[in-house]
Amino acid sequence: MASFYPKGAERADASRDFLTAYEDFHRKQMADRKAAEDPLVRLARLALETYVRTGERLGEKDVPSKLRAELEDAAPKGAAGCFVSLKKDGELRGCIGTIAPTKPTLRQEVLSNAVAAGAHDPRFSPVSEDELPELVYDVDVLSKPEPIRGPGQLDTKRYGVIVSTRDGRRGLLLPDLDGVDTIEQQVRIAARKGGIDLDRDNWQLERFEVVRHMTATATGAAARQPQGSDLRRARGTAGLPRVRRGSAAPARAGTAAWWPPTTAGSRPSRSTR
Repeated sequence: MASFYPKGAERADASRDFLTAYEDFHRKQMADRKAAEDPLVRLARLALETYVRTGERLGEKDVPSKLRAELEDAAPKGAAGCFVSLKKDGELRGCIGTIAPTKPTLRQEVLSNAVAAGAHDPRFSPVSEDELPELVYDVDVLSKPEPIRGPGQLDTKRYGVIVSTRDGRRGLLLPDLDGVDTIEQQVRIAARKGGIDLDRDNWQLERFEVVRHMTATATGAAARQPQGSDLRRARGTAGLPRVRRGSAAPARAGTAAWWPPTTAGSRPSRSTR
C-alpha cells in the first residue's frame, strides 16, 4: 500500500514526506501567483474575499491607497463592461460579467462583478471562505459591442460574439477560448447560452474585443493579455499562456452558410461567460 505519510524508520526522513512537500510547493505556487497579479485582478480578489469573509461590499473609496494608485496606471479610464472569471484547480468556479457598463467606472464594475461571480453565478454554489486561497482570477474588459452583418465579420481568436433576439434573449461568448476553433462553434455556443434556437428564432449578431487582465507568468511577463487586434501584435512576445477553457464538438465542413446577414443594437446586460 502506498502512503504519503512516512512510516516506520523512514519517518525521520523528511524527504520521504511527499504530502507535506506537495502542500508546501502548492502554497508557495499560489502565493507567487497572487503576488504577480495585475491590479484589476487584485481588485477583484479583494472584493470577493471581503464579501465572503464579512458580507460587506467594497466601494471605490474602500480600496487601499496603494492599490488605487496602481489602478490609475493599469486600469482604463471611464466605464466599460467586464467579466470576472474564477478558477479552482484549473476548472471554472464562477464567471459573471456585464456586456456594457452598468456602473460609472470600470473599478466599480469589477468590484460588483467579482462578488457576483463568486456568490451569484447560478451554475455554482457560493464560494466558501476555505476556497478563497485556491482561486485564480481573470478580468476581461470588453470594448463596446458593434452590430455586424454576418459571420464573415467574426474571428474566434479576435472577437467575442453576442447572439440576441428582439424579445430580449441574449447569449455571449468571449474570444480565444480553448476548444472553440470555428465561427459556427462560437455562435452556436453563444446562442445556446441565451436559449436561442438558431434554426427557428430571428436573431442578430454583435462582436466585441477584449483585454484580458490576469496573473503574470513565472518569468515576469506582463499580466495584461490583449485580445483582438492588440493580441495579434503581442503574440510571440508577451509570453502569456491562454487560460480560458472550453469544449465543443468539431464543426462539419461547409456548414457556415446558414447565417443570414443581420444587424443589432446593444444594451447593458449581465451574463455568464
